[in-house]
Amino acid sequence: MDDRNHLAPLCAVSLALALLCSTAVHSETLTAGDLRLDISEQARVTGISIADTKLKITPGPLLTLCDVSLGKFHEPSEAAGDLQHGLELRFNSLRATVVLSALAAGGALHLNCGIVGDPGPARGMLLRFALPIDAVGWQWYRDIQDADRIAEGRRYEFIEPLRAWADLPEWKDQADLRMGYSNRNFCTVIAGPVGLCLALPIDKPCLARTAYDASRRSLEVVYDFALSPDARMAHEAEFAFDLYTCDPQWGFRSALARYYELYPDLFEVCVKDPGPWMAFSRLSEIDNANEFCFRIQEGAPEPAYDDKLGVLSTVYFTHAGMGANLPEHDPEKDPSRRTTSRSRRWKKRSSSGPESTGCFRKSDSSTPKANSTSARGESTPTSSRSSISIPISPTASGP
Repeated sequence: MDDRNHLAPLCAVSLALALLCSTAVHSETLTAGDLRLDISEQARVTGISIADTKLKITPGPLLTLCDVSLGKFHEPSEAAGDLQHGLELRFNSLRATVVLSALAAGGALHLNCGIVGDPGPARGMLLRFALPIDAVGWQWYRDIQDADRIAEGRRYEFIEPLRAWADLPEWKDQADLRMGYSNRNFCTVIAGPVGLCLALPIDKPCLARTAYDASRRSLEVVYDFALSPDARMAHEAEFAFDLYTCDPQWGFRSALARYYELYPDLFEVCVKDPGPWMAFSRLSEIDNANEFCFRIQEGAPEPAYDDKLGVLSTVYFTHAGMGANLPEHDPEKDPSRRTTSRSRRWKKRSSSGPESTGCFRKSDSSTPKANSTSARGESTPTSSRSSISIPISPTASGP
C-alpha cells in the first residue's frame, strides 16, 4: 500500500486537532496595577488578588444573562477565544452571543462587552457581571461621605427607580429581576484590608445598577436593555466598565481621584474664570460676599454692585417665560380662557376675507386703539396693525 494512504487519516486528525486548539478557551490571568483576576476556561472567576492580599472567594460565573420574560439567569453554554482578542460566549437557550474583551491601561482593567441576539421579536434582557468576593465586615461606600459596614445577608446599593419604567409587578420583591433602576453614583467602592472600585463610564449613559450582595458574596453590576429589531443596531447592545484598586483608608475619595486620573478629558475645566452662580438673591444682602468668589449673578437686580465684586450680571430666559399677548385676553389673569380666546381669534381670521394678511388682520388705522397691558402690567401703545409683544414673566424666571 502507498505510504501516502497511511498518512492521510493521520493528517486529517492532526488538522482537526489544530482547528480545535485554535478556538479552545484556556484559563487566563488579567492584571492591572495591583489587581489580579483569574478566569477559568468556562469564564468563571477562580481567583482575585490585590497586591499581596489574596481575597476570599467562591468561584462563580463572571457574567450571566437573563431574558426577563423567563426570569432566570443563565451561564454561557459555549466559549471560544480569549479576553485579549474577544472571548465569545454563546447562550443557546437565550439565542444570544456575548463577546467580552479586557484591556489593562492606567492601572485599571477596562472590560468591554457586546451582545448580539438572534433575529426575532424585541425582548428585554438583564446582563450581570459578578465578582464573588467575601467582603462581609468590609465598608461599602454610599458616596464620598457615608459608608456602611457590610453585614451578613444584606444587599447594599444606591439606586433610583425610573417612574415611567414598565416593571413587572410579580418581581417587585426579587432584587435580581427588578428593572428600571439606575445608580446614583458612577463609582461603587468596597474597602477592607484592601480597596476595590467598580466604575461605570460617565460618557456612555445606560441603565445599570451596582450592588454588593452579602448573601451571595458578590460585587456586581446589572445592565437593563433590550434586543430589538428596531434599534439603531438591530438586536445588539454594548456596555463597558472599569475595575481598579483604591486606598482603603480613603475609600470613595481615593476611587474618585483614580477615576479623574483615568479620564482627565472628561473633567477638563473649560471655563477660564470659574466661580459660584448666585440666583434669586442680591449679593449686597450677603455678608462678605466677596469671600465666596461669586462669578455669575442671575437676574441682575443690581449690576453696579456686581461690577464692584467682578461678578457677571446675567439674565435667565426659559420658554415658559416667553408669552404673546392676545387681544382682549390676559393669560396672567385668566389662563383658563387661553384656548377659547385663540379659537375665537382664528375663527375671526378665517372669516375676515380679503382684509386678512398672513396671520394678522389689518385694523382700521382711523380708529384709535386703547393702550394694551403687558404681563408685567406695563402700558404699551398698540400700532395700527395687531402686533405681538413678548414680555418676560417674572414668575417664570429661573431654572
